[in-house]
Amino acid sequence: RRDSLVATLRSTGMTVAESAGTYFVVSDVAPVLAARPELGRTAEEFCLRLPEVAGVAAILVSAFMSDPDDPVTRTLVRWTFCKSAGTMATAEARLAAAFGGSYDGGHD
Repeated sequence: RRDSLVATLRSTGMTVAESAGTYFVVSDVAPVLAARPELGRTAEEFCLRLPEVAGVAAILVSAFMSDPDDPVTRTLVRWTFCKSAGTMATAEARLAAAFGGSYDGGHD
């Protein structure tokens, strides 16, 4: 599930950090924000608009930081993949449709 989510996020133009041993991946949404200015300029604005735009949710990384205003986390978003294969397939298809990416339908 992780690999499929990462592939979908990357297909939208997001940079995704390598992840192992966790149920989360982190992406930089700056490329999506640059292409779609109506989504805002920060991870917080992106995450607030995401349910309406794509029908999915994500969490801004700054919510987990001692300094939520640290510019390093300004456009970083945390995604989970510990959902059922069906839920992940639906979420990835929605993300791909909303942000011009692709989803290959691959889940275990």
